[in-house]
Amino acid sequence: MKLPALERSVCRSRNIDCRNSMNDKTLLAYYKRQYSQCTHIIGNLVLCNLRRLENGSDPDLSFLNSIREVSGYVFIGNNEVKQIPLISLRIIRGRVPYHVENIGDGALIVTRNAKNYTHGLEVLDLRSLTVIQAHNIIAWDNPMLCHFQYTVDCPQLFVDVKNQRRLSVSRENFISGSGCDYDTDSPMRRNTTCHSTCSENDEKGHCWGPEKDQCQLRSKCTKGSTTYCRLDNPFERIKCDDACIGGCNGSTSNCWACRSKRNGDTCVSFCPPRHHVNPTTSRQELNPDFKYELHDICVKRCPEPLLKMDTVCVIECDFKTTIPVNGSCVPCAKTPCANHCEQKDIFGSKFPLMTSEAAKQMKQCVFYSGAIYINKDSFKVTSKRPGLKIEDLWNLHNLREIVGYIYLDLNASPPELGNLTFLENLYKVTTEFSDGVSLDQPLVIYHSKYLEFLGLKSLRYMDMTAYLEALPALCYTSALEKILPVRTKGVKDPATCIREGHVCHSECLPEAGCWGPGPAMCARCCTFEADGVCVSDCSEAPGFYLPPSSAVSTLTSQFRCHTLPLSVEQVTQMQEEEVLAAIRPAVKCARCHEECAESCTAPGPDQCLGECKHFKSGDTCVKRCSQEQYPDEEQKLCLPCNSKCLAPLKPKFLPDDISACSGPGDHLGLGGCAFCYFVKKDKDTSRYQCLDMKCPPEHFGNATYLKYLNLKKEDFSLVNMQVANSALQECVPCHPECEVCVGPGNHISVCRKCRNWMYRSECVNTCPPDDTYVPNATALEHLSEREKQMLERRECLRCHEQCAGGCTAYGPEFCNNCRYAKIMIDVQENKFICNSTCPPELYKMENTNLCLDEEQYEKLSGAKVARARNQALIAAGIVLLFLLIFSLVFAVLCFNYKAKRSRIKEALKSTYTNIKAPDMKDAKSSREPNMGRWEMINIDDLTFDDPNNPIGKGAFGEVYRGKWRVPKRVLNQFNLARNTSLDVAIKVIRSAAPTSQGGPASNLGASGMDSNTNTVDRISARSNLQDMLTEAKVMASVQHKNCLPLIGVCLTRKMQCMVSMFVEEGSLDRYLRLHKDDLNSFTLLSWAEQIADGMAYLEERGIIHRDLAARNVLVQSRELVQITDFGLAKMLDNSDEDSVVVRTGRVPIRWLAIETLQSGIYSHKTDVWSYGVTLWEIFTFGKQPYENISTAEIKDHVMKGVRLSQPEICTLDTYMVMVQCWMEEYESRPTFLELMKCFHKYCQTPGRYLYIEGDEYAITRTTPYTPSPAPWTEMKPLPSGFRGVPDGHLGPPNGTGYAFRFPEEPFFDTHQHHRPGGTMDEESGNPESESLLPHRVGYDSHQHHRRFFSHSNETTRLRQNGRHERAPTTGASTNTSVVSTNLDSWQTGSGVGSTVAYPVLEHNQHQQQQQQQQPKYYNTSAFLASGTYGPLVRPPSPPPAPPPLAQVERDDDLDTMGSGIKDAEINYLSSIEASIDGDGGVGGEKPSLQPEDYLEPRASVDGKKRSRGLNAVENPDYFADNREYFRPTGPI
Repeated sequence: MKLPALERSVCRSRNIDCRNSMNDKTLLAYYKRQYSQCTHIIGNLVLCNLRRLENGSDPDLSFLNSIREVSGYVFIGNNEVKQIPLISLRIIRGRVPYHVENIGDGALIVTRNAKNYTHGLEVLDLRSLTVIQAHNIIAWDNPMLCHFQYTVDCPQLFVDVKNQRRLSVSRENFISGSGCDYDTDSPMRRNTTCHSTCSENDEKGHCWGPEKDQCQLRSKCTKGSTTYCRLDNPFERIKCDDACIGGCNGSTSNCWACRSKRNGDTCVSFCPPRHHVNPTTSRQELNPDFKYELHDICVKRCPEPLLKMDTVCVIECDFKTTIPVNGSCVPCAKTPCANHCEQKDIFGSKFPLMTSEAAKQMKQCVFYSGAIYINKDSFKVTSKRPGLKIEDLWNLHNLREIVGYIYLDLNASPPELGNLTFLENLYKVTTEFSDGVSLDQPLVIYHSKYLEFLGLKSLRYMDMTAYLEALPALCYTSALEKILPVRTKGVKDPATCIREGHVCHSECLPEAGCWGPGPAMCARCCTFEADGVCVSDCSEAPGFYLPPSSAVSTLTSQFRCHTLPLSVEQVTQMQEEEVLAAIRPAVKCARCHEECAESCTAPGPDQCLGECKHFKSGDTCVKRCSQEQYPDEEQKLCLPCNSKCLAPLKPKFLPDDISACSGPGDHLGLGGCAFCYFVKKDKDTSRYQCLDMKCPPEHFGNATYLKYLNLKKEDFSLVNMQVANSALQECVPCHPECEVCVGPGNHISVCRKCRNWMYRSECVNTCPPDDTYVPNATALEHLSEREKQMLERRECLRCHEQCAGGCTAYGPEFCNNCRYAKIMIDVQENKFICNSTCPPELYKMENTNLCLDEEQYEKLSGAKVARARNQALIAAGIVLLFLLIFSLVFAVLCFNYKAKRSRIKEALKSTYTNIKAPDMKDAKSSREPNMGRWEMINIDDLTFDDPNNPIGKGAFGEVYRGKWRVPKRVLNQFNLARNTSLDVAIKVIRSAAPTSQGGPASNLGASGMDSNTNTVDRISARSNLQDMLTEAKVMASVQHKNCLPLIGVCLTRKMQCMVSMFVEEGSLDRYLRLHKDDLNSFTLLSWAEQIADGMAYLEERGIIHRDLAARNVLVQSRELVQITDFGLAKMLDNSDEDSVVVRTGRVPIRWLAIETLQSGIYSHKTDVWSYGVTLWEIFTFGKQPYENISTAEIKDHVMKGVRLSQPEICTLDTYMVMVQCWMEEYESRPTFLELMKCFHKYCQTPGRYLYIEGDEYAITRTTPYTPSPAPWTEMKPLPSGFRGVPDGHLGPPNGTGYAFRFPEEPFFDTHQHHRPGGTMDEESGNPESESLLPHRVGYDSHQHHRRFFSHSNETTRLRQNGRHERAPTTGASTNTSVVSTNLDSWQTGSGVGSTVAYPVLEHNQHQQQQQQQQPKYYNTSAFLASGTYGPLVRPPSPPPAPPPLAQVERDDDLDTMGSGIKDAEINYLSSIEASIDGDGGVGGEKPSLQPEDYLEPRASVDGKKRSRGLNAVENPDYFADNREYFRPTGPI
């Protein structure tokens, strides 16, 4: 399987078809460059647009003669030459076919090769072609290519005859109307014949052209077979080897082409592997015959631009694991490789427009797979991104290889962009992506009037062509033209560039060109290269020298450049490709040592010429000085250190990079040593001097660190800081008492030799006299040997251990005093012996150390006297213990007695305060008022705390604080015999006698009334007494937890008074003002509930308070309030009355209801009005009602419809309760029982109804809020027959009992109506009470309207009260309509301001049915905005200061009898007469009102009725459009 030994060259081609933008001349040059000397083409062979020369001859196409094999397809199209010589092409493998639309895939495509019918391709010389391995032949529009049409045996070329064929093209796709491939019966076919020699081997004579050497080779053994035979013996038909395809020549193994792969001259199945097994040693070894696999060829090296990767040649490395290095894919240090970038990583799925951000991401890219695309949009500044700047382009400076293309449209580039040197490291550009897409132009540059040169000095490979357009200032393109064909348009002419002096540097090799001006932009150097710069001599480049091994000296001077060993004549005779192949690399100048600043003679640091870059140590240039030297920055010299600084260098203590000193000094610090083992501080200079290897005498070495020395920062050098953590020895003077020491102190462990004496292992100046002794001259002879030796060692002689205060010699008998026990021998002469303890036969005197015998002890200690004293102390202790026990018993008895009295006193207070009395929820029965509960109090049992200063003034007297002595008969009931007093409030009735000076005390001392007292005073006194008895009757009749009862009265001629319990906390208004900052919403709502509870009790018993206000509510505790001050209270005489008329007296104007102001009428509904004002006081923390309106203007103000504004803490639900209490029609107001139940429900969630900042019950504003119906709509109001019933009766006159209970059914929409005509079962309860229950209008069991209700056509129920019973039966009945303000409403009576409905009569039934079919919705917004019940606005901020409280009380209570306040005088008689005479008087029949009259603002004064607009009742979409009205609002 040997092949002819021919020179083989593998070329790579990525051409596709004839679609390109090159002109004919450029395209021919490109084909020459692409296919010249190629034997094997990896890719496609494309030949298009080949034109004949001007003389009509064909251009030189001999560069095609070498092509023997094509791995892809062959495309021949749009050619006008006469002949295309592919004489050596043996096989077309068709690995990648060319697809023709609607035709198929082809491996040989020949199309439209003619200019006209006389000028076109005539011969396609494929004389050596024997096989097309895959796909088909497609040919059309070749009118002059007759041999290819008629004389070629196509099946002979196909390997698979069944699947391969010559595809026919429809004539509709033909341009030519005639020709060889159009008219098969034309004379041209008959005239197209082969040479006679072609029929010798082939009966029919197939050929590619008319010449004898253009016969078609027949390689198949038989027609249609898949086996191939020898070509040189067509008659014997000898079969070739299986590895051969297309036949063989000479022998069966000499293949014409290889079926699989070719290794040199041999066809093989696989290329030689990298390793093989040694047959001798049986070990794996490297195979010396290893070759890389390049498609179908085995090669020793991969041609450019292919890279070696494992055992194959690839166009691009797998950059996840490898990077290209010297033509091979080498594994990178970490994966994925950091210096490789892909277009999708930079731009994602967007178009790869280069921007400032994208350029910054490519800063680390060395290998890039993608496009570099720059146009005018890159430089445009937008709001989303900045424009591309020149400094951004320098992020591309590291790019070395690109698999893609470069497109630069520099139309909007800045003037500073005069070159492309930011791509000066770019080595190779391959116009192919990883997906196989090819481009014709790897480099395109457009529109730049500032670009002067390219500057791509490292570029060595770029396939295809380059295109330059509209670059009027560009020169220096010669280097680019040497690499690939360049098409230009609008580029400066090279001759113009030469005239202007834009030529390459003299050191540039002229045959290689240059990329710009100067020696650094040469494509190849002429002689030497110094770090990318061409030089004529290496000495000219600073930091370089000519290496001695350079062969430049051997070159002769006959060559112009040493890198091109060719003469000028040789260069002119050779082709450009041959000249470029002959270029040798330039000799590279060697670099001097890095410390040489100028030049050198050799690479060593001691061979530098001129100055050094850093320092010079002797004759050597160094980067830093050695450890024994310090650098002199001015002279750049290394100078020696002081000898004392070199000690740490001997054991290599200091690191190699740390110098031993920073100057010539011998001290430690800046300018001296970096480190010393031993240092001593100089007292004069405060420097630490370095010492030799030890400390001087009388000094010791203290181990420390440099950082702990007392050195200033400015005394430290950099080298000092580097060894700051190294240990050293600081030589410190010894203790003054030491001569030789090893450490601080005077102990013998560190003080090796004392200067004077040694005492207790320490060196001292003198021996201490209290523990040592000094023998005199006479005693020296009697010293022991031990003592003598101690004196020789200058050790102090210590006394005996039992001695204290010194001694005269050693021993316990020579002590001056004893440390522990002193045994007396002779008391007179004071002789003793010291011992540790006293002997057992002796006595030790207390508080001394004396040991005495019995006689001495008795004499000195006084033991007898002590025993007598101890006995006396014991007796005294027993007496004291007895007294203590007696005191404890007495104290326990007293405590129990006081506790019992306290409990009894609390029981008395509970009895006289109703604290434990039941409320309306607990009451089971009631009693009628009687005097049996009164206490007729003796005036002697009353004591005034301050008789001259009353604590308050009422309508007919003053109130004082005092004490009441409880009568014994009362105490006996509690088993308490001792007198007890209670704190009480005494209300003294104003008598006829003057009391302004003496108060109640003067009344007590008066003899009687003056005989000259006038009749008016007596009548007034009598009236006051009668009023007092009335109030006493009312106060004594109550028995409710929230009503303060009366204890009793005192009726004497001197003084008449009423007595009740004193409440310490005082009135509610005062309490609110004092504690406004610590009250929460639950407490306020609980008070409202308790007041309503108490007033419901009074209402049940027919008691009208008439003076309900916060000042008349007392605070027993924060959990309990009680109603008091019944000075204006009236009790109805019978159940038929529900109001009284009071014509005279002082009344609280600001709390009065509108009917009271008009007609002097008082009723339970007027108390409801006052209750609403009291609520306003509570929720404003004790503010005065109508504080900005004078008392005289109150009546007119209220009559005009103005009401108190909504308190800031109140939600709309709570304020609507107050508004209902102020309804102008009193029958529309709720009852106290309904109000009690309302606030009882509000107390369950107080934060929903009162919003107080910081309240523990507060509901946040982000909590979803749904307004709830008013709770009183679900309450069962008390029947009218139950109101005003005297105590003692349990029910109305019909005997039906009624006990209070909360309804067990839910609050919302769960009550069932009793429909007309239905019967009540036993569970229906009281018929009257059921008839008074408030019903939802329009309610049934199937439809629930919680916010808006329509009118119902049910039979309305009559109110069970006296006023409506007297109403005519033929007229209008009571109203059962509902006013909805996003709350459910109760039934209301007739009157102004309420909606009314009439009973269903026979003649009105049809009308009511129409109303049921047409429901009407209540316009709440119009009702609230009408101003009828006062504007819902906040008070002005800040409000004017209210008048003093005393003045307010005087202004509020107006005396209708006097004339002091003319404008505020109320004449109840005239009001009543006017009401009786008019149509709207009390009890009179009032005109019926429609719902819209009730809800809309009232008519104007002139009686004109208002127009109805968008807020009218009949607008059913109003609430749907105004739902924001129902949202809660917070405090402003």
